[in-house]
Amino acid sequence: GNSKAREAVHTGATLAGLAFSNSFLGICHSLAHKFGAAFHLPHGMTCGIFLPHVIRYNSSLTPTRMGIYPGYDYPKALKRYARIAEYLNLPLPAEQEGATMEERRKEAFITKLYDMYTAMNVPKSFKEAGCDEDKFLSLIDELALKAFDDQCTPANPRFPLVEELKEILKQAFYGAEYWNEEVQRENKLALSSSEEVMTADTESQTTMETSESFVMGDLSD
Repeated sequence: GNSKAREAVHTGATLAGLAFSNSFLGICHSLAHKFGAAFHLPHGMTCGIFLPHVIRYNSSLTPTRMGIYPGYDYPKALKRYARIAEYLNLPLPAEQEGATMEERRKEAFITKLYDMYTAMNVPKSFKEAGCDEDKFLSLIDELALKAFDDQCTPANPRFPLVEELKEILKQAFYGAEYWNEEVQRENKLALSSSEEVMTADTESQTTMETSESFVMGDLSD
C-alpha cells in the first residue's frame, strides 16, 4: 500500500488520541459503543455516521440540561464548531432566515464531513451501511438507555435525555431520509393544526348563531 498515506493515518490517529485524552469523549462515542456492538460495525465508521447529528444536537443554545463534567457556564459547543470551520476556511452555505454566522459555519463543518465521507466511500447513514431496519427498531429503546448509562455520556457538553438519544439514533439510521420525512411530518402537523383552528372557528360560529336564535326566540315570545 501507500506508505505515506498509512503514515498520515497513524499520525492523525495519534493526534486524535492525544486530543480526547485531554478533552474526554461524549455521546458520539456512547452511541457508537452500543450501536457498533449490536450491529458488529467498525467503531470509527460508527462514530463518523453519528458525528454530524451529535454536532447539531450539541450546538443547541437552549439545551434541556447542561453537561455536568465539562463545567461550562453557558453552552459553548456551537462557538467551537464554528471556530473549526473558520480555521479551515470552509465555504459557507447560503444564508437562511434567522441563521447566525456561527450556525452557518457549523453547517459548513458538517457539509465538509459529508464531503469527506463521499471521498472515502463511507456510508452516511446506518441504513445505507446495510443495517437491518427491523432489528434497529426492536433495539432502539435498549440502545438509547445503554448509551445514556455509558461512561462517556457525563462528559458531553449537553447532557442528554434518553428520548433525545433515541432521536439521534433515528437521525443516524435514516440519514437524509429522516430529515426529509421530518419536514413532511412538520408540514402535516402545521396543516392539521390549521384545519383544527378552522374547525374550531366554524363550530364556535355555529354555536353563537344557535345561541342568538334561542335568545331572539325568547324575546319574541
